[in-house]
Amino acid sequence: MDFIAAFMHEEAMTIPANVEDNGEVRAQSTGPVFRVDPRTGALNMRYSARGRNIVWRDTPDTRGAVHFLADLLAGGDRHIFRHKLAPGQGLICNNVLHNRTGFKSPAALSLPGARLLYRMRYLERIAATGVKD
Repeated sequence: MDFIAAFMHEEAMTIPANVEDNGEVRAQSTGPVFRVDPRTGALNMRYSARGRNIVWRDTPDTRGAVHFLADLLAGGDRHIFRHKLAPGQGLICNNVLHNRTGFKSPAALSLPGARLLYRMRYLERIAATGVKD
């Protein structure tokens, strides 16, 4: 099976629309997991290991690719880095595969032990990360 070709298919992964009581918040998004940016030659990735809210293309190659990658990520590897952020720490990256575990936080951020997370998304890569402009 050609897992790379399966993940590069234009219909490999669909994120369903996010619809709330007041109407559609985000439209359905279908596309490849991996694609090469024609302008820069950079490899772009959009992948999720979520079991909910992801619809995979229903082909043997895609199912095989998803299963292979899930097993690889679950099994550990010398390329997997694990780190628990301490208070005041952050992470800046070009959307590497990552995982988050659940946590309980007080409702008010002023309470001891409260957590605050800022998440920013940009369409462009971080400058000087090996991609020629």
